[in-house]
Amino acid sequence: MTERSRTFSAAYTAALTVFLLVILGGVAAVWSKLSDASRHRSMTPPCLGVLKVIYSKEETWGIGPGSNQTGIVVFELPGDIANDIDQRGRGFFDQCALARTVAASGRKTRTSYTWQATPVLVEATGADMNNVLTHNIGEYLDKYGFGIAIDRQVEQDIDNALTSQDNWVQDAGSRLIIIMPKASKLVFAYRG
Repeated sequence: MTERSRTFSAAYTAALTVFLLVILGGVAAVWSKLSDASRHRSMTPPCLGVLKVIYSKEETWGIGPGSNQTGIVVFELPGDIANDIDQRGRGFFDQCALARTVAASGRKTRTSYTWQATPVLVEATGADMNNVLTHNIGEYLDKYGFGIAIDRQVEQDIDNALTSQDNWVQDAGSRLIIIMPKASKLVFAYRG
């Protein structure tokens, strides 16, 4: 084998290796996005039919069980469902099928979803580290000292939704769902 053949062979091998790494990186990125989309949809009651994430900011401190996570995901609420909620209000939630399968046991359970009409206060930690009730999503997210900075307009829209009428909130302590039918948005916020 000539020197030129060896040089060509080494260059070809290097180029092929780089190409394969780029392909694998792309596949991993696509897999990650698909996995995130599936995980995000699983955060909300199925009857709300959310599919499209329009904003997401999530952070994790630590690794594995016991780590702290804080996040906010804003979904586009399908127009027909937003209109139905706007028209029927609590009646929509009363008829919403919210049975979930418990994976460990395989049996059906009824998860309690208590929806409150806004305006509503949520539990947070104030500047003096005491528990407070607030209309501020930033304070809600920072309850355990693991707050995250979110887009200012998103934060303002959520704060306005908590203080105005015609929106719906389900507050389960460490997770919060806010439905804004007129804006066709659903917010899922979590902390802890």
